[in-house]
Amino acid sequence: GLLQNVLQVSLHNAGVLKLIMTDVMLSSVLDDVIDYYKIKADKPITFEVESFDDVQVHADVYHLNNVLYNLVDNALKYSEREPRKVTFRVQVAEDVTVDVEDNGIGILLEDQYKIFEKFHRVSQKGGYHVKGMGIGLYQSKTIMNKMGGDLSLKGSSDKGSVFSIRLNQSQEPTDV
Repeated sequence: GLLQNVLQVSLHNAGVLKLIMTDVMLSSVLDDVIDYYKIKADKPITFEVESFDDVQVHADVYHLNNVLYNLVDNALKYSEREPRKVTFRVQVAEDVTVDVEDNGIGILLEDQYKIFEKFHRVSQKGGYHVKGMGIGLYQSKTIMNKMGGDLSLKGSSDKGSVFSIRLNQSQEPTDV
C-alpha cells in the first residue's frame, strides 16, 4: 500500500532499490493483474485485452506488476462511470508497448506535464477528491526507467486516459 510506496521511493532515492530482471511472457503478467483485481477491486471493473501475439519481455516482474497495479488503482479511483473499464493494447516492434486505457475523468491539460513529478497531485476536477500523496506515477515512471523502459501519458480527455508502458523484448540467443 501507501507505506510500501513511500519505502520504495526512499530506497530508490538512496540508490538501494534492486531489480531482479527476468524474461517473462507478457500475457502472464497481464493475466496476473486482471486476476488480482477480480478479487481485490471494491468497485465494478471490466478488463479488455486486445488480441496480440504474445511476447517475452525483459523486466522485474514484481515491479512491473506494481506499475500496472498503480495504473489500474488510478483508473478505479478517478472514475465515476460504472462499470470502470481498463483496456490493455499491446504493440510489438523493436520494443514492446502496452497502452493502458481507462474510462476515468481524465487529467486536466495543466496537470498533464506534471503528473510524473514526485508529490504532484492532479487538480481535483469537479470536487472529485481522492486520497493519496502523489508518488504513485513518479515511482512507476522511475521504476520503468530503471528497467530500461518508460512510462508516459499518451493522451487524456473527459472520456479517460491512456498511459503507455515501454518494455524491452527478451533477447533471443544468437547462433555464432
